[in-house]
Amino acid sequence: MTPDELLSTTRAVRKRLDLTRPVERNLLEECFDLALQAPNGGNLQGWHFMVVADRKRKEAIGDLYRRSKVKNDPPTTPPEHRRMMDASAYLAQHLQDIPVLGSLAEETLRGLHVNKLFLGGNGLTVGHGLTTPDLSVATTDRALLRAAERVIITVDHSKIGRTALCQTAPTENINILVTDRGISGEHRRAFERAGIELLVV
Repeated sequence: MTPDELLSTTRAVRKRLDLTRPVERNLLEECFDLALQAPNGGNLQGWHFMVVADRKRKEAIGDLYRRSKVKNDPPTTPPEHRRMMDASAYLAQHLQDIPVLGSLAEETLRGLHVNKLFLGGNGLTVGHGLTTPDLSVATTDRALLRAAERVIITVDHSKIGRTALCQTAPTENINILVTDRGISGEHRRAFERAGIELLVV
């Protein structure tokens, strides 16, 4: 598999990848070289990558991912989302078997400025703010959060009162919460006491 082919793979082909095949360092470096061609805000080139190859560390990351998935997956899945959820379940089962885990660090997003930032998530509480089970999503969202003047959270009522693995937005950074009419009076009052404006639609 060439670096171009590797970078063009998606969740849909995840089950066809040979997870037992090692990834050589020169291939990783070539992939990073290709990734550096992507445009970035302010042309700052603040690139940093994190690569995890140690088996025990991958097992620990996989365990955290699985525990968060069990806690946060919905009880039922609409037909149009089943393929995505199947791919997510496969990843949870085999995360420790992937030869290398990688993440683009948040320095890449420095220098951006956002007037209004809209964020969604898997859980929202006054105590923990907005949370997600995905570490890479949390890293990106936190970097965007620091660049935003106003933060608007959009979640349906089923996500309120739940907490996922990674915090993306602390409560004190949230300006507006947009949710549906299913939000309980208790949660509504708690967010209002925290100084968050509620828009119920």
